[in-house]
This record gives sequence, structure tokens and C-alpha cells, in this order.
Amino acid sequence: MSRSLTDSEQKFIDKLSNFKLKKTTDYSNISLSAKKQKFFVHDPVLYEIEDTSGIVILGEIRQTFNINMLKKLYEEQMKLRK
Repeated sequence: MSRSLTDSEQKFIDKLSNFKLKKTTDYSNISLSAKKQKFFVHDPVLYEIEDTSGIVILGEIRQTFNINMLKKLYEEQMKLRK
């Protein structure tokens, strides 16, 4: 089930009214990867742009963290303290 749009999201969609947007409700989480970083949007609102392969994703984007990288940084900091 799709959530309601925030005021700012609704204004954004209104500005895109020239495009044919079709709301999609089949998603509860979205993951995106870029330059070895992973991002996710929980409870997104998606619109397909008709006659194209494009989509509009609305929601709060968050970044996951790599536990191995954090462990390595921690170990390096501990070595510097000695």
C-alpha cells in the first residue's frame, strides 16, 4: 500500500503535470547503487513516466553502511592511539 505524499512531494508532482505519470503501488523498499555506495528508500512513492523507461521515486533516501569498512577505520584509529 502506498503512503500519502508530503506537501513538498505533491508540489513536485504538480510541476511534472506535463508528463503522463502513472502511480505504482507495488513497492515497499527501493535500493539504488552508485559508485560503490548503496542507498535505499523505505516506503517510497513511485511514478512511471508513460511512454518512457523513466520513473520518479519520492521518499527519504538513506545510505547503508559497510560494516567491514567501519571495522577497518576503527582498527586504524586504535593503532594511531597507541
